[in-house]
Amino acid sequence: MKRHVIDEILFAVDSGRLAELEEVFLFCDEEGVRTRVLVDFFPHVNSDLYLDRMGGTPLLTFSAAPHDEVLLLTKRVIDVALGGAALVLLAPAMR
Repeated sequence: MKRHVIDEILFAVDSGRLAELEEVFLFCDEEGVRTRVLVDFFPHVNSDLYLDRMGGTPLLTFSAAPHDEVLLLTKRVIDVALGGAALVLLAPAMR
């Protein structure tokens, strides 16, 4: 990094070795180099993946539900409307 300009580094290591790279991650952070870590040690998931913080600690989050409040509200409105319509249509058969 002292001889060449490096914008980004991708780490592909076993999960057991991540702790060994803490100093390297800190050095890259201090130098302003973006670091990415290949996380192949999680089971295959179809969820969205994002990084949050809980206090000062990074938190890796998997979410299958929409993260957008507007999408959640839209889904709720559709669920209630379809449920209500189904009740109205099936009411004669419930007698």
